[in-house]
Amino acid sequence: MSMKKSIIIHPILLSIYPTVFLYSNNFYEVSFMAIILPLILTIAFTIINYLFFKSIIRSREKAGLLSTLLSLLFFFYGYVYDSTKYLISDDSFILGHRYLLFIWFVIFISISYFIIKTKRQFCTLTRILNIISIIVILFPIYTLGNYILTEKLAVNNSNYYKEKQNFKRNSTIRSNSLRDIYYIILDAYANSSTLLELYNFQNNQFTDDLKRNGFYIASEAVSNYAMTFLSLSSSLNMEYLNYLSNVIELSSNDRSIPYEKIINNKVFNIFKNKGYKIIQISSDWGITHYNKNADLNISVDENRELIWALLQRTVIFPFISKENNRYHRNRVLNAFTSLKTISEIEGPKFVFAHIICPHAPYVFGENGEEVDYINVNLLSYTTDEKIPYLNQLKFLNKKVLEVVSELLSKSSLTPIIIIQGDHGPSSSFHKDMDWNYPTEIMLKERMRIFSAYLLPKVNVQHIRESITPVNNFRLILNEYFNEKYLLYENKSFFSNYSTPYKFQDVTKNVMFKTNNDSVGF
Repeated sequence: MSMKKSIIIHPILLSIYPTVFLYSNNFYEVSFMAIILPLILTIAFTIINYLFFKSIIRSREKAGLLSTLLSLLFFFYGYVYDSTKYLISDDSFILGHRYLLFIWFVIFISISYFIIKTKRQFCTLTRILNIISIIVILFPIYTLGNYILTEKLAVNNSNYYKEKQNFKRNSTIRSNSLRDIYYIILDAYANSSTLLELYNFQNNQFTDDLKRNGFYIASEAVSNYAMTFLSLSSSLNMEYLNYLSNVIELSSNDRSIPYEKIINNKVFNIFKNKGYKIIQISSDWGITHYNKNADLNISVDENRELIWALLQRTVIFPFISKENNRYHRNRVLNAFTSLKTISEIEGPKFVFAHIICPHAPYVFGENGEEVDYINVNLLSYTTDEKIPYLNQLKFLNKKVLEVVSELLSKSSLTPIIIIQGDHGPSSSFHKDMDWNYPTEIMLKERMRIFSAYLLPKVNVQHIRESITPVNNFRLILNEYFNEKYLLYENKSFFSNYSTPYKFQDVTKNVMFKTNNDSVGF
């Protein structure tokens, strides 16, 4: 009497789990189509492994176990490395991977030898793994479904979506008299005071060059929020986001509403209705990678980010990390190239460029040369990373000045330009716990930002040095389009990545003592 063959599904389900998990936690940053290729490649990888093992040992159950073992070691390598790298390598990238790769090899050989040599058929274990794999894969699917059903409802019911944004085109301003507007975000660009006090670097040459080109430097500027997605959501909608604490649970780290506000932001809407062509330069980071509401998206490669995020967690990452660095170099350089030539496009333009620099990964030396430096953790900068951060910032300064020179020489009408950090760096944050209990030094480094304005024909002497991003476009609309927006009091709110909507007012901690009046003018 032959036994009924068990169904073997755990190799497939466990191998696709990392892709489904990544997508469920970042689905607002990438389209559904972005996961199709990773899923196909993962499933093909697993099936090939299964068929290969089955051809050798002639046992379906053992082949399934070996295939699952290989997938787990392959796809979860990065998670283990991040958790153990400081224990096994003293923060040496190459040495750490050598140790862990050797351990991984020993684990695979040892368990494989046992599975192949034992006379057990593992029918019961196969059924258990099938059940476990089904349960495991249901978690990210549930998360995704819950976000789509409940958080989408919260988005639609939020104050933002209740506002009617029926902005009418200002017919009194002719299109040939409209100045181009450039909003350039340099991710994690530190305030000059931070660079001097924590990095022992004077940024005077850069700021003086900008001043000679007509820029006003808001030397006491701070960010309204501590993270990119909150900072940009606030500045692009000209409003504070603290009301989100009443819309989203304080314990939630769901980003769907801020992401939706960045995509469907008020600033794009307002200037589009004033006759501007909206142009976004791709950052290759999630929500600022592509905007469906822009008239033109420059340099889009939507599938790349999710694939690289997945590869960074696999066993092959140590062998491809330099290629990822080269890709990051190219997209930063391409962004500056696009900014230099974009003035040639006819008609008034509103250009938004979010450039992931001087933020890690550090791929530029002081003169733009390639550097052999790897940084997987993008949330914090250790003391040893101050030097590569500073070198990358110095090169960035040169590229920014090149862009400014090109825009001023090629534009028939002097453009409006804002060059700004979305938040500061975090070299003083040495561990995850620091984000829950930041010191005043940490707060100042993170919240104080670089901020420069080119505002032709505007008396900048009336602008306070403490102006914050929430007032950027309120100021511009008032000065150039005769609008009557009130300027908000300049406030700064800190929160961490785990509970981003648990806002802490740190204005008094981070504002400069020389300017106690935190009103925009």
